[in-house]
Amino acid sequence: MVKYLWMHRKGAVLLFVIASVLLAGIWLPIFIISLETIKISPLTSAYVQTPMTEHNLSWAEDNGNTASLSSVVFQGENKFLTGACFPTEPDMNFISGGEQSGFRELYHRTYPERNLFRSVGFNFEHIISGRLEDEFRNSFAPRKEPAILRQLTEDSVSIFWPSKTSSWGIASKMTCTFGSGPYLDMTFNTVLKDPLERDYLIYMWANYMNNARNHHIYFFGVRDTYQFPYGYYKGDIGWVRFGERKMAGGVNESSAIPFLGSTTLDYEKIKAPYNIELYTRCFFLLPFFYGLMDGDGDLTTPDDTMVYLMMFDQAEPIRFIFFDSGKSNMPVWDWQYVVCNPQINQPYQYRARLVYKDYQGVKDITDEYVNWVKDLGRPLHEVTFAVEPEESGTIFPENLDGAYGHDARIYFGVNPAVGWIFDHWEGPVNDPKRRYSGMQVKQSSQVRAVCKPAGLMTCRGL
Repeated sequence: MVKYLWMHRKGAVLLFVIASVLLAGIWLPIFIISLETIKISPLTSAYVQTPMTEHNLSWAEDNGNTASLSSVVFQGENKFLTGACFPTEPDMNFISGGEQSGFRELYHRTYPERNLFRSVGFNFEHIISGRLEDEFRNSFAPRKEPAILRQLTEDSVSIFWPSKTSSWGIASKMTCTFGSGPYLDMTFNTVLKDPLERDYLIYMWANYMNNARNHHIYFFGVRDTYQFPYGYYKGDIGWVRFGERKMAGGVNESSAIPFLGSTTLDYEKIKAPYNIELYTRCFFLLPFFYGLMDGDGDLTTPDDTMVYLMMFDQAEPIRFIFFDSGKSNMPVWDWQYVVCNPQINQPYQYRARLVYKDYQGVKDITDEYVNWVKDLGRPLHEVTFAVEPEESGTIFPENLDGAYGHDARIYFGVNPAVGWIFDHWEGPVNDPKRRYSGMQVKQSSQVRAVCKPAGLMTCRGL
């Protein structure tokens, strides 16, 4: 009798396993088919750098004292924010992640006692090549090496790293300015002064957050992607919440998140590969991310949620970095700027804006991005967007029509209405077959998304 029951139970388990495998074999293909197909052309699969519009390298010359001016502190403010910027202090224990160059203090005037950062933000932390021979300088070089702080105006400051005291032979300058709103604007310039043959250099910034509502970052992108041959992906496009502990085996979901189509960076067996490794099933489509902060530092009060928003003027060289500190209200929200095949005496530049304000929803966040891109440079070229037929979809983000500066980069997409699918773009778009694409403004232009009726076999109207 016991043997019969054991055999019966064993048979039931076997039947359950077989049924589960069969169901997985049926539903997994259906799930994958239901995801949108995204074609990435070879043109967009490589990083495209944005050199400085002005090739004057006088900023890179060391015309002052190269010793760290650790006693100098810049105190800046505007109507909404106050903050303090410090230079590098080489004598500090930099490995501990303590107070380093950048804005160690940033406050919103509504909560003058609550520092946005628990130790430092806008901290230029690493230059990384992925080569074993660079291990001695892959970690914390900008933290250890002398930097010069210069106050430019009452609301603007720069930190300069001279090439002659850089272990990389690189001159870099980070300029920060308090904007007219709840903004801190940053321009980063860098140039290789000594010969160096590398496939890429990663410049990395650290931001140790304080009093976050939760540890997640949010961005508009592609979640749960599946890669297929010939540059095809399938994925779910929309707002992504990144940092799920459950999805990472109950530990964390720390990783670098690139722009969809960016090339994978090879690396050797270095000590900190996590600064290069990618989360290969998640990508961003619009160059900004945000997190939610607790304004007064008391997580039990629900009406004081603030948004920390980081926006970038280009997407291809940018990677979002998320590290789970283990404490939900003290995450690490970093980013990287990647220069591929760096050339000697070739200047590179990107711009970013930090927004710290009351959280008013994702519509307000996308409006902040669109308005900022329009303000980058003197408005010279009118760009308009449309969908054909008009009822077949909507452009996202909204309100993109307007005047833009020369060489401004705009990133956008179309969301087809029910019963329609995207077909192609018309106008000077980077990739006309990609539903979410971008452009670099060279002249006044008309951009149009063309959609077509969805067939009977089309899933989810895509």
